[in-house]
Amino acid sequence: MKGEWHYLYRAIDGDGHTLDIQLRKTRDYQAAYMFMKRFVKVFGEPSVLTKDKASALLCACKKLVAVA
Repeated sequence: MKGEWHYLYRAIDGDGHTLDIQLRKTRDYQAAYMFMKRFVKVFGEPSVLTKDKASALLCACKKLVAVA
């Protein structure tokens, strides 16, 4: 957007339907945590989680498990 990098966080269900999306300027722990926290609040805990190799997502997952 306007020549700047942005990162898309997306949650999909087993049928491939988009449940939630969020566009962030950063791809760090805080951005991943806020997306996942909002997702769990709205949809509940997922039974399966597939992610890329970004370490920020792993840290966010661990914090959500510890808080819950």
